[in-house]
Amino acid sequence: MPEHSLYNLATGFTKAIAKWVWAGCPMRSPEAVKYLYNTHCSFCIKRIPDKGGASTCNVCGCRIHPREISIRNKLALLTTECPDNPPQWLAGVDYSDEVIEDKEEMLYEKYQQLIKETNNENT
Repeated sequence: MPEHSLYNLATGFTKAIAKWVWAGCPMRSPEAVKYLYNTHCSFCIKRIPDKGGASTCNVCGCRIHPREISIRNKLALLTTECPDNPPQWLAGVDYSDEVIEDKEEMLYEKYQQLIKETNNENT
């Protein structure tokens, strides 16, 4: 795994923030940040767990967190993407649609389960 020098971390962060500011400071929704962390980052072997629920990406050295919406969290900035090759999530995509689709799928599965349970009780 790579070593991240303070110089490289500062340079990478400065470039990411400059790109983000130039784009108008767009943020991902809290739901999208949680979705990205739970579906991609939490299972990544290149993630280093930290205290308090946060983690560090060992590819780029950035901080990632499932619930924090701030410039300290790479997942929250809409202009950032996963640094892995290939990237697991992309810049410019909020992923809110995926969050909605996941919720719809979950509700549909619960609905199907309730129908089965009701049918079993009636027989």
